[in-house]
Amino acid sequence: MTASTFYVHLAHFFPSFNVYVSLRIASVLSIPPTYCRLWFVYQAISIQILMTSIECALIHRIYALFLKNCAILSILALFLTLQLLSLGASAWLAIPNTKHTETCYVLKPHIDTLYFA
Repeated sequence: MTASTFYVHLAHFFPSFNVYVSLRIASVLSIPPTYCRLWFVYQAISIQILMTSIECALIHRIYALFLKNCAILSILALFLTLQLLSLGASAWLAIPNTKHTETCYVLKPHIDTLYFA
């Protein structure tokens, strides 16, 4: 199963949670803090899956451009792994410590959210 196929399955399986939280935010209803955290985790994971699928396509093209050189593939795979680990670590630190309002608006962002951008 490729990353893009996985995202399609994920997008069909979890949209109800995203729509539920989005509608509650829009209707200014109170949302439990755990739902806010889960919503931000869901957003981070879905965006990262999209970015990783595009990066894998680019890695595939660069690998072909360099005549299937294994050293180039190893370096690109290392960079992709390091990027995923750094984004995962910053999400692990930032999302649980972020303060939200009752409608999931961020009051004060955690310093680790700088690494998401």
